[in-house]
Amino acid sequence: MKLTSQRCSAARDYILQNARPLDAAMFRREFEGGSAEEVLRELSLFQNTDGGFGNAMEPDFRLPMSSAIATSIGLQYISQLKLGVLPVIAVQAMQYLHATLDEASLHWDPVPPIVDEYPRATWWEYENWRENSVNPGVELAGYLWEFPGILPDNVREQLTDQAFRHLAAQEEILEMHDLLCYMRFAERLPAAMSADLYSQLDRHVEARVSRTREDFVEYGVRPEQLAPSPTSHYYPLLRELVEESLDVTIETQAGDGSWRPRWSWGRFPLEWERAQREWRGILTLNGLRVLAAYGRIET
Repeated sequence: MKLTSQRCSAARDYILQNARPLDAAMFRREFEGGSAEEVLRELSLFQNTDGGFGNAMEPDFRLPMSSAIATSIGLQYISQLKLGVLPVIAVQAMQYLHATLDEASLHWDPVPPIVDEYPRATWWEYENWRENSVNPGVELAGYLWEFPGILPDNVREQLTDQAFRHLAAQEEILEMHDLLCYMRFAERLPAAMSADLYSQLDRHVEARVSRTREDFVEYGVRPEQLAPSPTSHYYPLLRELVEESLDVTIETQAGDGSWRPRWSWGRFPLEWERAQREWRGILTLNGLRVLAAYGRIET
């Protein structure tokens, strides 16, 4: 099954007319030869003077101040640009991470306590996150490999060793977001290290990935999140699941061209409405990105 050119055009129109300017700029960059400079300009509007990202970078909490979670998402955008030169905005973000790392415990607070004073989903309450060292800590360790030279190498090595030790000691299956953080970490490690990490992640991937059409429309780990392109490490293992899940993606596109979030806040209705619109732009861009990677868009 392929996304028709008409439905692709509907998704394009939705992004350009309704998404955050950042996601519209990223769409133009990836699909229409747009400039990286436009993406970085829009991304800089989410960056604070301390170098960290905030300002609802993660739409489900509307905190203007910087946080490790929001900064990890900002670095995701920079990483997707695949620039040969480290942009200033990335240097500033890495300096923020250096300044806010508790070097004794090798821990970043995912969100600060003040997050509770702003509209947010229930799962972003500070108490839910203050003990979490994987999300986004493990992912951030991956960016120290992708964007070296800002934090000392010994800090990167200590964070990497901690991530490996945590996974080795993990008896239960990783929570879905923790697994995705480990995936982004693995993608950025040197080859020998990533091979070792993948061997430890295999059982978590097998247990956590959604496997049925019913599961694909619920909130969970879609197989294409673990294998976002045919060159991904886990594509051979997940090939049949990926192909079926992509069919479901095509089938569940909304009439306006967007893909919609599979969750809701259940409170702060006005702020949720804004967050939902932002998510629809993000999810629509992600949908087109993965469908294009697998040749699932009619030309």
